[in-house]
Amino acid sequence: MCSKCRVTPYCSVNCQRADWPIHKKICDILLMNHALDGTSVTIGQKASRRKKGEVKRSRRDMLKDLTVWAETHNVDTLALSSWAFLDLKDDIGRAQTHFLAITLYRTSSSTPRTMYSLAGAEVLPFSVLEEGYEDASLVDPYQDPLEGGRLSGMIEIFERNREERIKNGALGAVLVASIELKEGDTRPVRQAFTETNVRILQPLGLFKEYRESLLRIPPLTKEMCLLCLKNALDGGAWSLTFRPLRPM
Repeated sequence: MCSKCRVTPYCSVNCQRADWPIHKKICDILLMNHALDGTSVTIGQKASRRKKGEVKRSRRDMLKDLTVWAETHNVDTLALSSWAFLDLKDDIGRAQTHFLAITLYRTSSSTPRTMYSLAGAEVLPFSVLEEGYEDASLVDPYQDPLEGGRLSGMIEIFERNREERIKNGALGAVLVASIELKEGDTRPVRQAFTETNVRILQPLGLFKEYRESLLRIPPLTKEMCLLCLKNALDGGAWSLTFRPLRPM
């Protein structure tokens, strides 16, 4: 078996060596596909055997759903949550040192807005981006980010995104991490971020309209922010009380 992709079998070492000029062109692709088809969500942990009739979601399924969910909630949920959780209206510079991490449980809904329910949310320092990721860089397309690739390139990518947004009139940018957990997984947000391999990192623009809207209301506690986020994920507006979302 190829020791890198662990997908292609060979009858002997000599056969493997003879095939390498051809196999090396697809080895990294097979490696990535193999990782995405896996079902384990914890770095370094193998997936448990499937029980009879059991259907397990692959990492590919999880990442696809997270991406659709994040794009749907980009403007009216995640942006507002970032402003509120990080208290950016008083210190917008905090977006350059901290990010918002959200843990989620997949629901049975096929509608993007209600595809996930809230497990937890926490403001984390950028230093957490480096915890446990010391071997490879995410900016290398041939490294597998799902198997523990280091996120050292993420801060540089985010900084370029922030500078570009400022040129286009924004106040800056903020980073949001969305993490899917299996039902019943109650790990704290920070632990889930550093230990799990099913997550997306999303830079969002910071616009003065959000700052002005939050300045008109009293400061929100973390508990209030969590309630607003929960109501939005349940299909309503980002609000302390559940109310239908107005059409954009």
